[in-house]
Amino acid sequence: INAEYGETTIFSMKRARDEAPPPSNEAVRNKWDGFADLYDRNFYLWSAPAHLSAVAALSLPLLSEKQMVLEVGCGPGNGFKAIRDNTKAKVVAVDYSVEMVQRASVRASPLQVHTAVDDAQELKSIKSDLIDRLISTLCIHIVPDPEKALGAFRRILKPGGSMCASVWGREDASPQFSLLKEALKECRSKGLIPAPAEDPASRRSQFHLGDETHLKKMVEDAGFVDVTTWRVQCVWPWCCDGPSAFVRSWLSSQPLAPEIQELSPEHRRALETVFTELAAGVIKAGRPIGCDVLLVQGRKPRLSAVSYTHLTLPTKRIV
Repeated sequence: INAEYGETTIFSMKRARDEAPPPSNEAVRNKWDGFADLYDRNFYLWSAPAHLSAVAALSLPLLSEKQMVLEVGCGPGNGFKAIRDNTKAKVVAVDYSVEMVQRASVRASPLQVHTAVDDAQELKSIKSDLIDRLISTLCIHIVPDPEKALGAFRRILKPGGSMCASVWGREDASPQFSLLKEALKECRSKGLIPAPAEDPASRRSQFHLGDETHLKKMVEDAGFVDVTTWRVQCVWPWCCDGPSAFVRSWLSSQPLAPEIQELSPEHRRALETVFTELAAGVIKAGRPIGCDVLLVQGRKPRLSAVSYTHLTLPTKRIV
């Protein structure tokens, strides 16, 4: 029972199996290349609690200068300072979006962070058994094949090395994202806006890894031990000025779905009105407008009798 939100939430492995097909690698890269500028300007404060929780969990201050930290899905590099402030270790960061890495490189240079474009599902630029700590904030629920990404994480970690990853958690505890979905549904049911040309249900939900039991098993199946999970709430920073300010900032801070982009000005105003009413209800109930984030931490066994196939690596690596 989710007492805070007054709803019953039932999760099972069936939920993940029944999800819509994942996006292609090309679709993921195109989306985040196009989203890089908005994300860089608007989303670091929001995602910071999840990132800082991972930094704390991995005990980075204990690492020596000879050890190495890898951030997978680094985005525009807004988290580099938090990592560098807490460790003397070497720091490497990768992202699949070229636009994101270009922005990250600007922040990386003064902090002695090495950046590269790489796929979280492959990590071809990283040697096997090299990394001591791995951070991946709000990334593996986006990639087409999360299990493959976790396998790559295990491959590049040293025996005994640890990783911490975060994903979107419970949708019913994430009004930052669920309110717009509810507003669209209500507007369509009242005939205030037209039905979309494409059924949104045909796209895989970003919350598909949000169940602790399912995510913990997935990480354990990838070969990690001592797996633990916990949750943090990432609150949208522009809520203190009221529901209208939230709606305006939220609609202007993300690449909107086609069903919203195609709305006429009249239809968009109708959507904003309903959206604002729903946001006001959440605030009146004393709840934050944010996203529930699920974190998972695991360690690669120090000794393993299981051999695994190494990916073919390019001749040129960043480390």
